[in-house]
Amino acid sequence: VFSNPPVGSDNGNTSDLTTAYYVAQSFSGVASTVSSVTFWTIFTSAPPATKDYVIEIYEAGAVPGALLSSETLTLTPVNTGVQVIGYDTYVFTAEITPIAATDGWVVVKAVAGPPTNYWLNTYNGAGSALQWTGSSYTNLAPASMAMCLGGGGAGNWLTLGEYEGMVNGGGSSYNLAA
Repeated sequence: VFSNPPVGSDNGNTSDLTTAYYVAQSFSGVASTVSSVTFWTIFTSAPPATKDYVIEIYEAGAVPGALLSSETLTLTPVNTGVQVIGYDTYVFTAEITPIAATDGWVVVKAVAGPPTNYWLNTYNGAGSALQWTGSSYTNLAPASMAMCLGGGGAGNWLTLGEYEGMVNGGGSSYNLAA
């Protein structure tokens, strides 16, 4: 539903609770419910078999607005086989509680323990990326952060509502609404 693929990546930005530095990536134009966040990171050494992350969704604004959703999840890193600045790139996918947010911000923070999480940048994306430096935001333009929002699902677009109820006898017909 929103995609900033890791294309042209040449660095990562600290996004880790243990350092008080994190990155926020804006998104816009999401037409369905968001139920997953996929993001790419680099580490200076191999990560553990699982790593805990806080995934947050904030209201839109010039900087992240009110917190809409926050979940701490244990995720499994998948080595992509692609190196950026000499370090392996890993992809994580977080299944989150579905949330309806057309525009907003995503924040991804590693919870604890080494190695430090560096959220991968991209030059093939949309929206703004801001680095929280402990007291203020720094704009990371022209880069954005490598991440995708997934979602959708059937929702209420598919229904048998027009077929439920009584059918008149005697050969009558019923035209479905367009």
